[in-house]
Amino acid sequence: MAFFHSTRTKSEPAELLQHYYVEVLQNPRFMEALHAYDIAHVIALRESGLITDNIAKQLLTGLIEMQSDGVMESRRELSLGGVHSAEDYLRGKYGESVSGWIHIGRSSPTNRSVATRILTRELLLDQLDSIIALEEALVTRATEYATVVMPTYAYLNPLEVSTFGHYLLSHVYTLQRVWDTFELGYHHTNESASSAEVGAGSYFLVDLELESRLLGFDRIGANAREIIRHFDYLLMVFYAVAMAGNAVARLGQDLRAFSTKEFDLVSLGPEYAISSSVAVQSKIPYSPGMLSAIGGGLLLGRLTGAFAMTKTTSDEPFVGTELVRDLLDSCKELENALEIATGSIRTMEANPIKMEKQAAEQGTQATAIIALLIQRAGVSYRAAYQAVGAAMNELDAQGNNILSMKVDNLKEHLRQRSGVELSFGQSELDYVLDVSNCANMKVSPGSSGQKEIEKMINDCLGVIDQHKSSVMAKREKITLGSDEMYERVRAIIS
Repeated sequence: MAFFHSTRTKSEPAELLQHYYVEVLQNPRFMEALHAYDIAHVIALRESGLITDNIAKQLLTGLIEMQSDGVMESRRELSLGGVHSAEDYLRGKYGESVSGWIHIGRSSPTNRSVATRILTRELLLDQLDSIIALEEALVTRATEYATVVMPTYAYLNPLEVSTFGHYLLSHVYTLQRVWDTFELGYHHTNESASSAEVGAGSYFLVDLELESRLLGFDRIGANAREIIRHFDYLLMVFYAVAMAGNAVARLGQDLRAFSTKEFDLVSLGPEYAISSSVAVQSKIPYSPGMLSAIGGGLLLGRLTGAFAMTKTTSDEPFVGTELVRDLLDSCKELENALEIATGSIRTMEANPIKMEKQAAEQGTQATAIIALLIQRAGVSYRAAYQAVGAAMNELDAQGNNILSMKVDNLKEHLRQRSGVELSFGQSELDYVLDVSNCANMKVSPGSSGQKEIEKMINDCLGVIDQHKSSVMAKREKITLGSDEMYERVRAIIS
């Protein structure tokens, strides 16, 4: 900032101004993104006839030499150090008569916005990789536990029979929707802001199609003001991060409950549990609490903060600087949370015996018995419901659970409710009382029946393949642009 700041203000910038304007952006990945933009812009200026071959050669030679010295190290040492650090570096090598050409068609917010979009798409791709890893872990374990019977829960009370595989797959579908929010964020992030200058466009016709291609962007911003002054694309990314955090937090809450002594349905791997310094018998499921704190608390707070920061006039550029700093932290926290969740799923072990016992003894077969009465006795759902409920109350009063139910219990209550006589025997009721049969009796799409689970597993694997292809295509486009850019650099400076 200093080398042009004093021209107009006749003073050096205050330290805190320097800090918030420059130093908060001194992140290696931001600087690498800015460096790529600097190179692509010089190439575009040359191809547009706005700078001579000799100027282009000097500028690009200097930028390549900066790479040899270390982009971050070189830029951090400069008095400017921020979005104009390339110009400051080149000014030190060649003087202002050469370095000053790089700023044609650019501005401080343009430099920041282009670099921010490059950085943000990298962060998005990192998160997409992490989501794929968690999806794969969940599908792998769902396949392993596809037939392991467990209760479903409402308010942490057993509800009806399902399987652990079916439960795990439910989280995969949540992640698929989370993926869509990241894709939307990527779509609106990956457009070039280089046409903006300070918001009304440029007096210079730079070949921005070329520049955009070299940087791997999908398109050029349609409105010069919007592309640098509006930050909703970053809010979309914050939202996607918060959505992903919420998804792993809910998974974490389940794992916390399932891994307690009271439930004892799963055991987390030793890497994701801790011991007590006092209660030596305790194996504390620690990682689920971390997922809840990070995903359900911290990242939601960051989303709220991002919205609060953008409650300014729409021409306030400083917001973009602060959002980048918070986004870097948020993405790192989410990446950690996704890694913890993936590791927890990969290393956990289910307790099939306890799962089946919980399902069998807690009355989860009740809905299957209702279905049996409807299908075999021809009574309405509510009549069957009332008869089964009355029979279960009778068993409770006797100190028995649902496994003690007899056809005679049902006959009397059904006769009282509907006047219908049962026509099936104890063997058919016993079949339904066996929870291993209940789960597979489900026939609706997406249910816990084995055919449906197999279909879901195959569908999820197919979606994971699509996700991998999507990330690969995005990275290939960026790589192709970068390869072309450096081929052009070599041709110019040779």
